[in-house]
Amino acid sequence: MIKKKSVIAIIIFWSVVLIGFILLKQYTLQMGTEVMLRTVPVDPRDLFRGDYVMLRYDINRISIDSILTEEEPYKKDDQIYLKLDTSSKYARPIQISRSVFEEGIFISGTVTSSNDKILNSEYGIETYFVRQGTGKEIERKIGNLDVKVAIDKHGNSLIKALIYDGEIYYNH
Repeated sequence: MIKKKSVIAIIIFWSVVLIGFILLKQYTLQMGTEVMLRTVPVDPRDLFRGDYVMLRYDINRISIDSILTEEEPYKKDDQIYLKLDTSSKYARPIQISRSVFEEGIFISGTVTSSNDKILNSEYGIETYFVRQGTGKEIERKIGNLDVKVAIDKHGNSLIKALIYDGEIYYNH
């Protein structure tokens, strides 16, 4: 009887964790602020995981001289928050910090490498899985492919749609 209750408790626990994870992602998609990022897809196939698009954004490579920043240099694996200016079609970085911003739209990321002039980072939106067989088609659209990203008030981000020549091409 105790084993049966333990198994049921474990099933309930993992169900709650899974549902919570899904609800958190849905919250970001539904309530997050939408921003457009300029992208370049790279290598859309993986034999084990299926078709996907590897994306790079303007915000993945930041010139330290062109942005407001803290004086202490950033190191690999530092948690960062990148404040974005969304007044034009594409969001662009205006400030970077190790602390959450009190106001404005910002995205949370991790430093992958840096030096005195350039900071490379990732935001968890660099990979997007697509329907089997569509990766090569998307790869041919390099240069005209944009991404609509939802960013919540904590800086968490999710890809909402791929946009090709102004039309929604792949909606999440």
